[in-house]
Amino acid sequence: MFDEIVDYEPDVIAIYSGNNEFLERVVYRPGQLAESSAGSLLSKLALVRIVRRIAHAPAFARPVFDVANYGQRDQIATRLSFAFGRSSALHDDPEQFASVRAHYRFNLDAMLAEAARRGIPVVLFTVPANLRDWRPNASRHGAGFRDTAVWGAAFRSGLEALETRRFEAARAALERAVALDPAYAEAWFQLGTAQLAVGRTEQARRSFREALLRDAYPFRSVFNDVVRELAALHGTKPLDLVRLFEREALHGIPGFDLFVDYVHPTVAANELIAHALLETLVERKLLPVQDDGEVEMVRIAIHPEIEEQVAPLRGLYGQFLVMRQYESLDALAERLRAAIERELPGASPTRRARLAQVRSDLDTMQSIVTPYRRLLHAEKLGTLEREFETDEADRVFERYAAMIHALEARDLSRAEFRSFLPERSEL
Repeated sequence: MFDEIVDYEPDVIAIYSGNNEFLERVVYRPGQLAESSAGSLLSKLALVRIVRRIAHAPAFARPVFDVANYGQRDQIATRLSFAFGRSSALHDDPEQFASVRAHYRFNLDAMLAEAARRGIPVVLFTVPANLRDWRPNASRHGAGFRDTAVWGAAFRSGLEALETRRFEAARAALERAVALDPAYAEAWFQLGTAQLAVGRTEQARRSFREALLRDAYPFRSVFNDVVRELAALHGTKPLDLVRLFEREALHGIPGFDLFVDYVHPTVAANELIAHALLETLVERKLLPVQDDGEVEMVRIAIHPEIEEQVAPLRGLYGQFLVMRQYESLDALAERLRAAIERELPGASPTRRARLAQVRSDLDTMQSIVTPYRRLLHAEKLGTLEREFETDEADRVFERYAAMIHALEARDLSRAEFRSFLPERSEL
């Protein structure tokens, strides 16, 4: 995409990239890391940076795939992985994780070098994400972790205390859990929630960031340090949206006040980004100098109900469902029902029938998700045998699996679909 864009001889290029780096089912060849430990050290030497600028080319070779799966079937497999809380193979293998990072770094470095060679200014963004209101997609214990009983007692104690609003007790228990196993992402997320509730805002911010960085299926950017490093290496300053969003967010921790989901900004937050870009272009003299009044005049007024429409809310419901954000589903379902009621009076007969179908589908999905959410909750707290008979638990799981098949994998046979499901013990 970049190679095509630069041929248009643009006045400026803005690069906002870093989410979904783990989305594809790819495998990197061993030994093809573009950022070995030696490479990282070399890149910090002034002489190397000077040579790189003279050469106008990245210092290391492009990482190479063994397999690059971009077909529909592989997209289905990816969505099924996070629908059932499975971790990413690219995340679990340290060498593969390093390759993803190296590939991301290679791409940014190559773009910045080519833009510099052609004399095209670049605005490089850091990439913010929903920290406060988006539970990690998947959580896994650290390699070799064995003390699950002690950890489990602390984690469950923390969750139970959170649910009964004993926030100080929750904080203490969850701090024990993350000390025992710092790799488990959800423990950090729940700790951040407890810390925020007792007013430890800065500690909460750090915990939510840890939850993001340790998400076992990361769809939010985890490479902002690479953005800042390359910006410095190429003699520019990034437009720091992470800091901008922290200034604007409730408690300084971005959540649904700035994002409609995990990474996509609300309409109002997109306006913040656009205005920050405008100010950067003026500051860097890439636009004629304006006075502050003229710059402020282009701010866009955002109607409060612009996002409360049936189609986007229905899409968000499906996304929240597949990405296991069950805690947020009920509120989203109510927003969708309210949007349907607002639209019904003026709708045509065909549209009314369609809205009725959306409402019926929503009711069906909620009736399946609610007991499945209870099932996962009971498994998490170790109360499954008390709350569910074995046959009942299996029926709840089977109904949920059938719904996911209908939503995400209807092109797969039932046997193929079953091959993608985790063992019940992995849930």
